[in-house]
Amino acid sequence: MNPQKSFNPNRLNGPIHPRAPFRLAAGFAAALSAALPSLVPAAAAIQEAGDQLLEISQGIRITVETGGKIFLEVRPLPGDGFSHFALRYTDSLETWKEIRKWSDDPAPIVGRFYRIPLELLKPQFRYFALRKIFPGDRPSGSGWIHVVGEGQYPPGRESLWRIAEWFTGEGDRFRELSRANQVPDLIVRRGQEIRIPEKILLPLFSPTGRVGANGLLHFGRDEEGKFARYRLKVGEALYSAVVIQFTGRVEGDEVNRVATVIARRSGIQDVTRIPVDYMVKIPKELLTDQYLPAGDLDRIGNELRQAEIESVRISARSGNLKGVYVILDPGHGGIDVGTSYNGVRERDYVYDIMCRIKRKLEATTSAQVFTTVKDRKTGFAVSDSRKVRRNGDGAILTTPPYLHKDPNLRAVAVNLQGSYPLPGSGTAAIRSSTRGPNLRASSPPSMSISALTSAAVSGVRSAAS
Repeated sequence: MNPQKSFNPNRLNGPIHPRAPFRLAAGFAAALSAALPSLVPAAAAIQEAGDQLLEISQGIRITVETGGKIFLEVRPLPGDGFSHFALRYTDSLETWKEIRKWSDDPAPIVGRFYRIPLELLKPQFRYFALRKIFPGDRPSGSGWIHVVGEGQYPPGRESLWRIAEWFTGEGDRFRELSRANQVPDLIVRRGQEIRIPEKILLPLFSPTGRVGANGLLHFGRDEEGKFARYRLKVGEALYSAVVIQFTGRVEGDEVNRVATVIARRSGIQDVTRIPVDYMVKIPKELLTDQYLPAGDLDRIGNELRQAEIESVRISARSGNLKGVYVILDPGHGGIDVGTSYNGVRERDYVYDIMCRIKRKLEATTSAQVFTTVKDRKTGFAVSDSRKVRRNGDGAILTTPPYLHKDPNLRAVAVNLQGSYPLPGSGTAAIRSSTRGPNLRASSPPSMSISALTSAAVSGVRSAAS
């Protein structure tokens, strides 16, 4: 079946076409023929005896066939076509045709694994697969070192052609590897170290591909392990410029704890007197993914899993929000008053805003509204006087409800935010604050509570549409 003129990813399955043969220099064909991969597509992800299998997650794995062909194998999500694999794991929609060749199924079937050849993968996923298969490979000052016969690859199946194809993207560059490593007979032997010069390496294998955060961070290792280096600039502080920016910590206690760890690792005695251009060491395990090097295996593994997660979308389309559950979280309650100034407590205002949003949603939509907390004295009553009533008797609506009165558990009622999956429906979540639910920090501070309530309800409608 040919692709339809109107684009429909679920129908892009396509016909099976013969694979074009590799073109080899005539003088080397005999030497390489035994090492070339099988050119005949197999049935969808059928494991053969002797195949090497590396599990990444329940829906993703790396397979090395006994013949030496390397695949990323993935399970489809409901509604997936081969085009979804192309969009998720390769750089071109057109690769769906090639992916389709490696399956006997006309369309992906949920529960089965489907193969994507190594050469089609996005650069970071290709790099990830090769690093997992060959964990003993390493960077060198002038390129990359590949150790023959080590790792999860069939013995006797490696060749200069394959090594060139893996690390430079072009098998034809085996001649350059032959000259650089003085291997005139093209035969590689177990334990031999093959150097791939930096000028022909794929970017992620080169030193420039291992610098993170657009050059802000550089990576090294000391006796305590791997770390990122960052030079403090004029006016920067350890807490905001390093801890909050690179580790993602925002809660006061966590920021202080991480700052202490970084200061000790960096040899900083006084965090208030750090000189400009001081080299700060940040333990690698504290960094958020976005600041890890592009070629970091932890980062790429998370990207692989995230590609799968982001493909799952809960969609609820209803102008009146019928079938939609909304969970409202005021962010503070009970003994946790939030910010307090001149007798005004953040807790009381965000709770009142939450109650207004709840009342308006229930009056104007068909959504089912839940809250994370409830004041035992006032319930969900809205305060219509000029002074907002105190709501200090808040209970967290667990089962059974938890009365938040313990001063040592200040944060227990904070950050109950996110999407809460409920059976058979989409879910929207709103967290209130003194700036208003889901409004940017730049929102006018003088915005009325009525306007905040209307904005929140509009946001719920938008999220569910």
